[in-house]
Amino acid sequence: MLENEGSTAADEAYEWAVRALYSALIVANLLVAWEAWKDTPSGLEVRGRVKARLARLRACAGCEARKEWLRDRAHMLWQAGEIVEEAASGRDGVG
Repeated sequence: MLENEGSTAADEAYEWAVRALYSALIVANLLVAWEAWKDTPSGLEVRGRVKARLARLRACAGCEARKEWLRDRAHMLWQAGEIVEEAASGRDGVG
């Protein structure tokens, strides 16, 4: 954006108001297009695929096993951090 040396706060407010208006009009246009498209056969097909994929993600059979594996690894990292801190504090007291 080019900065004008003589621009005032009112000019900048006007520019931002115009930007906000254009943004609102673009969003409204997209919403109208979505409303028109979502009930077409291709829109229904896409919505069905999205719903099926979300259902598969929510009912993930291997997710619990992966979560358990990650929990175990995080606990091991935490324990390793504690060991390093203890070793460092023991070294500070020695010498």
